[in-house]
Amino acid sequence: MRLGVDGDALKPEYPVIEGHIIPEMNGEIDYDAGDLNRYELNYFALNRARILALFGAGIVDAKETLSRIFQLDSSRMDDDFGDDSKMEVTDDNVLSVIQATSEITAMLQEHASLEWLKPFVDWNGKATVKQTKNFGGYLKVAVGIMSDEPVRIISDEQLVFYASLADFLLNSDNGVGFS
Repeated sequence: MRLGVDGDALKPEYPVIEGHIIPEMNGEIDYDAGDLNRYELNYFALNRARILALFGAGIVDAKETLSRIFQLDSSRMDDDFGDDSKMEVTDDNVLSVIQATSEITAMLQEHASLEWLKPFVDWNGKATVKQTKNFGGYLKVAVGIMSDEPVRIISDEQLVFYASLADFLLNSDNGVGFS
């Protein structure tokens, strides 16, 4: 969520409907579009964003980035953004997800001392303007690099999603908070 100058979460802001086929709907609040001051993503998408930001910052190389993202996604056989796995739940599958997530968490903790990454790993509640813009900028760099690659492990849909997340962060003038 975006923060205000006082450090508190901004109130929800929904866009209005424009150009609707029913003229009476024009100007009404579009609740389906989502709150402009919040960005919804699940834990697995956040892990991908963290890994991509580290890649964009030059902290991890392309091989480790792709390996970690593949490890995260294949451990769950997930769809691009869902929390729901397509695999049957067994002890082995659950252990595979736990192991992959633990390894990625350990890798992120190795870099948690980076000032710009710290609030995105430690969940301390709020990221400053500088931390938010740095994270968003590095994420944007990673998306740009991956968009130019002829062979991708990340789908076009994911690249658009992470570019949008980067823009959200870069346009958060007072930092972001987590809830």
